[in-house]
Amino acid sequence: LIYLRNCQRGSTNIRLRWYERHQHFITSYVIISMLLLIATGFYLLDTVATIPIHTYYGMLASVLLSIAYGFPFTVMGQHFQLRNIGWLKPFIVALAWVLLVSSCCITTTTSWPLLVHISFMLWLYISLFCIVFDMKDVNSDAAKGIRTFAVRLGIRNTWKYIMIPLAVLYMLSGLPLYTMQQAISINAITVIPLYFIYRKVQPTTSLTFYLLVVDGCMLLWACTHIVMWYADAP
Repeated sequence: LIYLRNCQRGSTNIRLRWYERHQHFITSYVIISMLLLIATGFYLLDTVATIPIHTYYGMLASVLLSIAYGFPFTVMGQHFQLRNIGWLKPFIVALAWVLLVSSCCITTTTSWPLLVHISFMLWLYISLFCIVFDMKDVNSDAAKGIRTFAVRLGIRNTWKYIMIPLAVLYMLSGLPLYTMQQAISINAITVIPLYFIYRKVQPTTSLTFYLLVVDGCMLLWACTHIVMWYADAP
């Protein structure tokens, strides 16, 4: 909705141009999503009282972090936004997502060490995705003075010095849950697509491609870990 509000004809921002071309589709999608959300809310109304209080804390933290992400701050006379701190931006976005997703998994029998560990793995994975998106936006970010990894190091060096170490850390992060072979193989399944996305990265690549890839890879991450957990279940 924010992008739709900021759409201007003749904008040089690739993302805004994409939203301008697809205004009717996005508006319909948002309306349908809101109706489904309201219907789901009414359906789950009777269970609200049974939802653990920590779930609401996690959701609230995610919402507040999302607001703070685009909110202008003034510290010692200096104006800044979290979204304009290039090296920090991908990790903040990933944290907002993880807080929301993880809070929905809290139950009265939740294993907190397990939930924190899985959340850490997901945070690393989404951070990798956000850095890939920054590669796509390297030209527009440079014009705005946002010093992302891609702007500072270039796309190739960002892959070598940032993406690869984070990907290795992500693959090894599964060790407490799986054996060495399982951790590396299952996480490699979800990391390998990032390499092909990196090879495809161009500032002119359609935003539709990135949106489909993100949704597809997030679904792949969920499916691979669900299969592994059920396979290891007694």
